[in-house]
Amino acid sequence: MSFIVAIDGPAGSGKGTVTELVAKKLGLVNIGSGSAYRCVALETINKGIDLKEKEKIINLLDEIEIEFKMENSKELIIKYFFNEHLKVKEIAEIIHTSSSYITKIIKLDKRYLEEKEYRNNKSKEKRKKDQNKFIKNKREQKRIYDNFAFVEEQHRLASLELSKTKHLSNETYRKWNISAYKYNPSKHRYEFDENLGRSADIPKYIKER
Repeated sequence: MSFIVAIDGPAGSGKGTVTELVAKKLGLVNIGSGSAYRCVALETINKGIDLKEKEKIINLLDEIEIEFKMENSKELIIKYFFNEHLKVKEIAEIIHTSSSYITKIIKLDKRYLEEKEYRNNKSKEKRKKDQNKFIKNKREQKRIYDNFAFVEEQHRLASLELSKTKHLSNETYRKWNISAYKYNPSKHRYEFDENLGRSADIPKYIKER
């Protein structure tokens, strides 16, 4: 049995909100009268009718044809759920109907169990990726922390050595400029990177202790 529910009231009284809720609950098509009014306004502009020409506007109402087109809601539900893999809640918001109605429709389709398994597998894959990403981030944070702890310890040892003597040893200087020296295993020494530019008071190489 088909029926029409008409809701009227003053501007700002909540007509639109109520009609949307009723349409969702009962699975009805929601048609706002404002859409019809805008169609008439557009047609008056297209025909060059002035707002003061009331008689022409009234006659226009007998001529204008307004057609509301809507795809079959069941077909839309099937399309969104099985082809585009949208969630039930997302579909409900798009077509303005209840989640329970959508669930009822999709469960009648023979592809439902297969689609459910597909979504479960996708969900597992996503959880695994998220878990791997979390572990990777934790490892990176630990690496940064370990590097910081190493630099902090080197700084502490260098500061301690400086506090004991006024002379800065080559080894201490190298530790303070660790990126400037590269280790040469064949000669068992650290050699200064000449590309950085070396002044005469900077040691060219430092023997391994």
